[in-house]
Amino acid sequence: ELLVCMSGPPMYVGSLLRCHVCMLLCTSRRITHSRLSLSVSLSVFLSVSLSVCLSVFLSVCISVCLSVCLSVCLSVSLSVCLSLCLSLCLFLSLCELKVRILLACN
Repeated sequence: ELLVCMSGPPMYVGSLLRCHVCMLLCTSRRITHSRLSLSVSLSVFLSVSLSVCLSVFLSVCISVCLSVCLSVCLSVSLSVCLSLCLSLCLFLSLCELKVRILLACN
């Protein structure tokens, strides 16, 4: 399962860490099938995913966004640019989260 989880192309730096968390989630799901433990594991998984996205990928995302805004579209306000960039980062994180769960748990 670790090979399956790591076989896909990583979208950003936090993929390896999230792969390990995904393995923990799948292991806990096999040990007990209760909805409570699965929801707790899933919430931990989501929080780790979000923290990885915000701490690692968001800095790159913001820097690219700022460079694009300053060089190409100076008329766009900075708050709009940052909000769009943050939305893109979170969207990529959640999309990869779904893919990793499906690959490693099915």
